[in-house]
Amino acid sequence: YFYFNTYDVARQYFAVGISLIAFYFAVRRRWLFFVLMIVFAMCFHSSAMVCLVLAGAAFVYGENMDEEALQMENPAVAVYRNRAIRVQTLALVLTVASSFACYLLLAKIIEIAVLIFPKYAYYLSGPESHLLKEGGGISQPVVYTSILLALFVFVPAENKYKRMLFVPSCVAVVFSFLQMRVLHAARFLSYFDIYSIFTIPCILKYGKFPEKLRKVFVIMASLICIAFMTYYLMNDYHGVNNYSFVFNS
Repeated sequence: YFYFNTYDVARQYFAVGISLIAFYFAVRRRWLFFVLMIVFAMCFHSSAMVCLVLAGAAFVYGENMDEEALQMENPAVAVYRNRAIRVQTLALVLTVASSFACYLLLAKIIEIAVLIFPKYAYYLSGPESHLLKEGGGISQPVVYTSILLALFVFVPAENKYKRMLFVPSCVAVVFSFLQMRVLHAARFLSYFDIYSIFTIPCILKYGKFPEKLRKVFVIMASLICIAFMTYYLMNDYHGVNNYSFVFNS
């Protein structure tokens, strides 16, 4: 069990790594390379198809304006900033709507998923059918929603890293709510929660908040990450007994 389960995870994380390269091409609108990278990732794990939504990052990212020009207050900068605010607000609204839809319209989503991935019908009646009847906890939605809101509220809309990371952060929130109903949806979440590695430093470096609040944010983020990791180890995530025995002894 340990070998095959771990091998399956390794396959997916190869796909996750390749999807990061696809993201690089998406924000630069190099669509041929973007699609080729997604197809390559799917050779390792078919679930990588969900990364096609990263194409939306190009729309939110938009066009870059020179950093020095952004420091000047003129009509062009105001237009640029307002456009970024509108697009990011729209993405946030769509995220909220999609999260509620994922939570409430579960049956229809499963039907569409099986239509796109026919082999996933195995999970409807096979020995792992319980994965479609069990849901995860609220910890993941709390973590990823908090990251998204901090990014939205504290980092200026025109910041290029915010514009780059906004779509992956939104999608991570959507899948975190879906995994509350279907634990197996965490498989798709893996393609987007990895961007939090970049998003949290972005918030800390470019966030517009008082220094004391920045320190509080660092402490809270660190505690949440430690608690999140400990929770997974205590619950024998992926059957990694090498770690879980510490908590069960």
